[in-house]
Amino acid sequence: MKSLLTLTLIFGIAGCDTLRGFTRTVHLDHYPSADCIVAAAEAVDGISNVSYSREQAGRAVMFEGIQPAGVVHRYRYTYRNLENNFYFLESHGDKIEFRHGYAGLSYDPPQKDVEMIYRVVIELERELEKRCNIDGLASRVEEYCNGVRYICD
Repeated sequence: MKSLLTLTLIFGIAGCDTLRGFTRTVHLDHYPSADCIVAAAEAVDGISNVSYSREQAGRAVMFEGIQPAGVVHRYRYTYRNLENNFYFLESHGDKIEFRHGYAGLSYDPPQKDVEMIYRVVIELERELEKRCNIDGLASRVEEYCNGVRYICD
């Protein structure tokens, strides 16, 4: 029985997809206008093909019951030959979360690509803060890394 439990645990852990790269997250007090966000992204040198989509997020289960679905405001862009995106998640209780980064699902993105786009991610966040009146975006961000070097130090 112990062997079966051990094997189940090993396969369960090994079967999980992992995000490899970096993610930057911050909680905000408001969601800026989509026009401002697109203009800020287009102002960053080298960014092109900026597009916006609105998606439905999941529904939180709370003590008071199942909450309404959140909204994801996703912005896609190209920097040189790299496709990337960032988003604002509006969820239960007027909570707004900003997420930006670059990662691969269960594979390590090339380190040269990570280093190249990291600088643009930081520049874009500063541009959003300045143009769209998001106080403290760049200074309050929390950064998470997995499988990349020289980024999250």
